[in-house]
Amino acid sequence: MRQSPITKHQTPINASISKAPKFGIWNLNFIGIWCLVISLAVLSSCGPTYKRENIEQSVKTLVQREYKLDVEVEEVGDTLGLRFRSPNLIGDLTSGDEEIYRKMNGMFMALIRVVLSTDEPPEFIVLDIADSDNPKFHLVFTRYVEDLRKAMAEALSHSQNQDRLLEEFVIGDRHVPFDPQDMDLVRLMLMAMDSSSEKPAKAGAFNLEPVDFHDFLERVSENVVRRVMKENKEIKQATVLRQVSAQFEKPAAPKTEQGGRFRLLLDVGSKPSLPLTPSFIEQRLLPLAAKEIQELFKSYRFKNFDAITVIEKNTGKTFSVSGF
Repeated sequence: MRQSPITKHQTPINASISKAPKFGIWNLNFIGIWCLVISLAVLSSCGPTYKRENIEQSVKTLVQREYKLDVEVEEVGDTLGLRFRSPNLIGDLTSGDEEIYRKMNGMFMALIRVVLSTDEPPEFIVLDIADSDNPKFHLVFTRYVEDLRKAMAEALSHSQNQDRLLEEFVIGDRHVPFDPQDMDLVRLMLMAMDSSSEKPAKAGAFNLEPVDFHDFLERVSENVVRRVMKENKEIKQATVLRQVSAQFEKPAAPKTEQGGRFRLLLDVGSKPSLPLTPSFIEQRLLPLAAKEIQELFKSYRFKNFDAITVIEKNTGKTFSVSGF
């Protein structure tokens, strides 16, 4: 079993994932957890250290001073992003060399330190690791700053904290969720090779896309459902979740925030050993998913919708709960 470069800093929070999944790619999970440790230390000091007007340069300076890395930093609206270009990223991620993980952890920690010590912090932070040899291939992490504060105050469980860290590979126009426990590295390498065989893309400037809260909440909802279906023994024994897709449908009247609907589409298959019945989906699976999403929205105080509807695409079964 390979050790993470920061395992020696083990805490009760990350001790629960000390068992490493295959190929060592599990190190990326520490980005969310280790940032919590740093946040606790940083926020123990009083008063803001950085000014919002200088936040981009502050991050660049900190990363260069402490990690000797040259990065691009951009702020758009309430999103602060950092891009680091690394040659042969896919090779580094699968080679077992821990250097790329140390770099990512360091850069994300720098973002956290600056944001949580700024007089007027942004709402979101983004870490974008780009493959300079294949500009269509990125590994992207997104965090909601308020979630960092909640985690520091121990208002989030370990599972909730991980759900709210968005981790995804961006390969051309495709967004592939990253799960260290389930990552198919062969598939990942094939996708990367496929993107590199297309018309070569030139490495352009860092044009950060601001994070939209509704889009963020959709992705977190998908994370929640994936986790719940793995943790529930009855559902895990009977089902295979092929895909989950969340979408917030905005109100028809553009000037009102009410009247929207949140839809969650599940593509669920059956385990060979245990046939899956429509009644099981309707009575067990869909209500559980709807309840978890309802609790998630409550924790975010998100009320701009009339209903949550969960749909299983193969059976056509649906389950809805009203807004609050």
